[in-house]
Amino acid sequence: MSDEKLKAVLKRAARDASFRKMLLDERDTSVGQLDLNDAEKALLKSVSREQLEKMINQARKWWQRPVGTLTGAAVILGAAAVIGGVLLPTTGATREVVYEMKARSFLKQIVLAEEMYKKKYGAYGALEDLRRHKEFEDIVEAIDEDSHYEFRIEAEAETYTATARHRSRPDTRRAFEVGPDGEVKEIGDE
Repeated sequence: MSDEKLKAVLKRAARDASFRKMLLDERDTSVGQLDLNDAEKALLKSVSREQLEKMINQARKWWQRPVGTLTGAAVILGAAAVIGGVLLPTTGATREVVYEMKARSFLKQIVLAEEMYKKKYGAYGALEDLRRHKEFEDIVEAIDEDSHYEFRIEAEAETYTATARHRSRPDTRRAFEVGPDGEVKEIGDE
């Protein structure tokens, strides 16, 4: 699934207060009118109001962040990296920090996939469960192809924990986890 249109909806909601209110308060009606495919519409309809607000706030933070003195192509090349189709600020970031940002981005995508899965199948799913369903193939393929982090999902009916651990240096690199609350945390942080 291409998520460019979905990102555009979130960016619009971040900038346009009336559209944001309509999207949050009248979701079924407003999502039905958007130029999105069925999977994208299902995603927007399936996440909780709180999760949708977090997604919009993330888009708002990106659009409202200060850019500094760089302009044009220098901003894009010097201050961002495209990871999993998401533009991420990386000014001054080491390669490992970029890999960590990518892992965290994938964990956030897993949160959305889990919410869709639970809405459709009645419970959260392990990674193997997501692999069995075509609508999740893009995220599963992307995380399987990540050469730096290994992703796992342990799921029970009402909860799950998705983890990302460095493949070649798990003891010396940071690892991350996320659950149904959508908050990506470093493993070991309390």
